[in-house]
Amino acid sequence: MPHFLMTTIPYLPTPHIFLTLPHELRTAILVCRLWCSCGMDLLWSRPQFQNTGVAQKMIQTLALPRTIFPYADYIRRLNLSFLGPDVTDEMLVRFSPCTRLERLLLPGSVHATEGALERILANCSSGLLSLDLSEIPCVTDSLIKHVARECPGLHTLYLGSCPALTDEAIVKVAKGCPLLKRIKLTQCALLTDRSILALTRCCPQLIEMDLSSCSLITNNAVQAVFETLPQVRDVNLTLITNLTHLAFSSIHPSTNRFEQLRILNFTSCIHLTDDILTRIIPAAPRLRSLALTKCDKITDLGAGVIKFLGKHLHYLHLGHCAKITDRLMISLAQHCTRIRYLDLACCSKLTDATLFALAQLPKLRRIGLVKCSNITDHGLYALLVTKVLPQTLERVHLSYCVNLSDVAVAALVNQCCKLTHLSLTGVPAFMSPRYQIFCRSPPPEFTAYQRYVFCVFSGRGVRELRQSMQDHPSTVAGGSESQDGSDSEMGLEDERDPRLSSPGALTPIMDKSSEGVVGRDRARALPDGDDDEDAGES
Repeated sequence: MPHFLMTTIPYLPTPHIFLTLPHELRTAILVCRLWCSCGMDLLWSRPQFQNTGVAQKMIQTLALPRTIFPYADYIRRLNLSFLGPDVTDEMLVRFSPCTRLERLLLPGSVHATEGALERILANCSSGLLSLDLSEIPCVTDSLIKHVARECPGLHTLYLGSCPALTDEAIVKVAKGCPLLKRIKLTQCALLTDRSILALTRCCPQLIEMDLSSCSLITNNAVQAVFETLPQVRDVNLTLITNLTHLAFSSIHPSTNRFEQLRILNFTSCIHLTDDILTRIIPAAPRLRSLALTKCDKITDLGAGVIKFLGKHLHYLHLGHCAKITDRLMISLAQHCTRIRYLDLACCSKLTDATLFALAQLPKLRRIGLVKCSNITDHGLYALLVTKVLPQTLERVHLSYCVNLSDVAVAALVNQCCKLTHLSLTGVPAFMSPRYQIFCRSPPPEFTAYQRYVFCVFSGRGVRELRQSMQDHPSTVAGGSESQDGSDSEMGLEDERDPRLSSPGALTPIMDKSSEGVVGRDRARALPDGDDDEDAGES
């Protein structure tokens, strides 16, 4: 090679070449020994298990007595989240030779036992950075104490729905894993303030805390989170029913700033008041997702400060905040112009004026208006007039909006080209068989009446409904006239979808940074609820 080329071409490490060619690794490893060595390391570092068959083939390879390459040493990220209930003790034991694991994701492995978990953790503890043991019944204090003792470099620990855990284990984690950045303790009902105080005191780098459904937690723990963790990004306080204004009494927007806070979930915090919002919202000016579902004491006065979030706010959940009015929504639409996801279920005071305001939002993709019974055809037409929303709307929830006609809904379906989900449960105009044939089947656990009023169109159903309305426009003319509306309008407020009993049904899943638990963001960040037929209804 000419000397001038050797001096001008920068040195490029071989692994960097592979990182730019992710789909060519299998070919690249045939080039030479050096490329083979680097390529095999990258190829096996994070295997993908979409089904048990793939996992069994890899286990068979790892079990071979003699192999050309040390495959077990290559695996650094083991994600079995897609297998869930199919994960067995034998499978975990077979993966125990993987001593270089950095991320171990086992959520939903309900058949795993404590002994198998201890065995796979025994060999990889020292380098482990992320661990997800959510929804594994056998996770006990003794196992978590082992993690705290043997995994000092742990950054992420997800322990959601591990009901046997107590303060003893979490305090050990706090002391043994000072580098912890993310922890999820969803539905760990035995935990008290002691656990949270230990975490805030010993883990100063915490940026994500999920404390949803930890019913014994009080104001003292929540106050400690906001007083000692100014860098916090994601806080989930769903169903912390003991939470009151005292938890935020020390926060003053002029002196306390949470510039990194992006996700804040107060779902079903029944004592949340306007005063709390006027303290925390101005102090967190870059909030991206705010959930206030079932905070029924919130009024226009307190929620009015949300407008100061401006362009930063993308996801807003106000379901069951029955006191808010059109005045608030008009103000929010004027200031928060980048809202993408909006839940207004059961906000019974809202009228068509709200939809006139929302029609100006250029990025709105999903909207929940379940049981907003004052919404009429005029509101739907308003959404379409600007020609903005028809290009963005993907999911619309209009269940129990009993004043809508099939004519207006047809206009919505025909003009919104990206629409993939439409719920019209309990809308009299859509109880006709000519529409029901395109509706997806109701869940088998529904009662006879719930099955009767069920009307949800998803994916192919939306496309077929649109095609039918375009092919037979004459049939779209007040379909409710052929129905006996008395049955349709009786008891709708009392009909519940059992799958929507969980709080925050409309919350979205946000992206996590690479330091989090890769591939298992089912978490939190607020469950999406897209599979529910009526967003926000409960």
